[in-house]
Amino acid sequence: MHKRRPLSTAAVTAITAVLPIALAAPADAVTYKTVKAKAYTCTTGNYSPKKGFSCTYRYYKTVTARVYTNGSVYLKNAAGKWVSVNYRYSATTKALYMKDPVPTRAATTNMGHANSYGYMSSGSSRVDAYWDKCTPITWKVDFTALKKRGGNATTELTRLKSAFTTLSAAAGYQFTYKGATVAADGEDKHGVPVGDGPSGMFKAATGADITVSYSSTHVTDYNWMELAGNSTIGYGGSSWWISTVTNGRIAGRNFDGLALFDADFVHANEIAPDPTRSKGVDESKSVYLHELGHVLGLDHTTDRYQIMYPSLQKDVPARLGAGDVAGLKKLAAQPCFAPDSDEDPAAYLQRVAHSD
Repeated sequence: MHKRRPLSTAAVTAITAVLPIALAAPADAVTYKTVKAKAYTCTTGNYSPKKGFSCTYRYYKTVTARVYTNGSVYLKNAAGKWVSVNYRYSATTKALYMKDPVPTRAATTNMGHANSYGYMSSGSSRVDAYWDKCTPITWKVDFTALKKRGGNATTELTRLKSAFTTLSAAAGYQFTYKGATVAADGEDKHGVPVGDGPSGMFKAATGADITVSYSSTHVTDYNWMELAGNSTIGYGGSSWWISTVTNGRIAGRNFDGLALFDADFVHANEIAPDPTRSKGVDESKSVYLHELGHVLGLDHTTDRYQIMYPSLQKDVPARLGAGDVAGLKKLAAQPCFAPDSDEDPAAYLQRVAHSD
């Protein structure tokens, strides 16, 4: 049985650009040249979760500017004082272009309610299935689609490791990174999982407890239908198998976790993060935490201060809320499974699938 939940972005938001200023020249900008240039601005830039920030430049006025060796640009204010402005200078066109707006709003410190959590296996706060905390959980990642869309695998591996570390610190699970793998789309043209792995979502089993991959409508063999829409940027979950617990009772044992992420969204956040977000908000890491939360068994919540809220919140940092932590701790508090009571579920399904 496979249960997964998508994460959707909030609606595309139009913004009004603001030009932040600083009154002191940077210490390392000791030299500059004075230029006369046309200044272009964008007063109605737009942000798309798949494309990042975009700006249609419009001629503003011709100005005299100081362009420092570190790229800083200074203009005179109404009082005749040189102040820093949010422009960049192009020596090729000899023009000034407004930079993407810089977040200025502080992120929220509200952690929400500790009882704001639920589980995918039961649809409630009752634990019916969970990962065995007494066994290390391995994970692998396939960056193929991300790299083909221009993304930085090194940057995202650092983010992913940070997300796993955050989850481990909250719940005590032992996550072990096992390196790169090949995790291509195992669905048919109708979106039905027909792959060779236990869940059928990948063309072949990866040998890891949790497999991470990236999807894009522009990359052959990495175009999962679950992420083909304009708003869904993540997809995660796991399978479970009825197994015996050490105290003699039975419970669902999670295995074959998968987390898929939209390669274009992740790349857009590398080069042009949402300028309407609060300071310090890392939207890619938030999506990582959310989908991996699904992998561990957490369901969506109606509390917007939790990482398991079903849409990105521009003022909520990439961290676990009070309900997220409580839900994870309850999962990790479940008893361990008997080490030799059942055949490994993934191995069993593979053996049955090839028995004929």
